Amino acid sequence: MLNIVRQLVTPVSIEPEWKNPKWNSPSISPDKLGGFIKAHDLEVGPYVSKNHLSSAADRKLLLESGFKNVYVLNITRDIRDVVVSAYYHALRVDGYRGSFAEYFSERGVNVAKRVCLYNELWSGEHDRLHVSSYERMQLDGVREIGQLAGFLGLGLDAEKIVEVHEKTRFDAWKERTASAHMRKGIIGDWKNHLSASDVDKLRVNLPAGAFAPEAD
Repeated sequence: MLNIVRQLVTPVSIEPEWKNPKWNSPSISPDKLGGFIKAHDLEVGPYVSKNHLSSAADRKLLLESGFKNVYVLNITRDIRDVVVSAYYHALRVDGYRGSFAEYFSERGVNVAKRVCLYNELWSGEHDRLHVSSYERMQLDGVREIGQLAGFLGLGLDAEKIVEVHEKTRFDAWKERTASAHMRKGIIGDWKNHLSASDVDKLRVNLPAGAFAPEAD
């Protein structure tokens, strides 16, 4: 999502004093977010920041505090595939050395619960909140990017939307960045990792709608 938005617009660099020192991606430090918005409220920007904000206070700050130039984007994914992706992230980044079965037993349900709570926070009808889905992005990326551009009021033509889609497809993005950090998520890959018992554990612990029909 970050990559797509940065192709749709030409973002202004976040000034060093506001940056999140823990992230390589463009990100405003969470503890400075309120100050940043107040300091930049009347500026055209656009600033683009990747953040994982998970409290009701964060939602209130971004969507209910009267800042009309703040837009929030979220992207959801079938929670079964999210757990699989989280496992491979733990292998690459966190130094986890166990099997997927061990990971699921130790962390799987809790990871899924946290993601569902996050998505619940950043959902609902709001004129400055847009929610995409990983599945829709993979199955019809041009349409999904077009809807995102419309939400942001960019007025881009169809040719530009297609161009952004081509630039941000996983294979093209990975080739351009030469990053070893990225792993392509496959819709329905959970079928290669989760047992029927695992799926049942998720089903009874998670809200309805956590399973995307496109991943079945």
